[in-house]
Amino acid sequence: MKTHSGGLIIDQRGAPVAALPEEEFLAKDSELVACDVECRLAGIEGFYLQLDIPGLNEQIGGGP
Repeated sequence: MKTHSGGLIIDQRGAPVAALPEEEFLAKDSELVACDVECRLAGIEGFYLQLDIPGLNEQIGGGP
């Protein structure tokens, strides 16, 4: 995963952890999407990205 994360995620005792302070890491939306895609293309499971998109539910009829 580290190879495909663009430096956002590192290995710490066999577990993936953020390489940046939390506030900075959370601001890397597009980089995290790219990491998710790269990991999936490489057959690496276990990385799941969920982004909150304000107003999306209302646009697709899913409620507030």
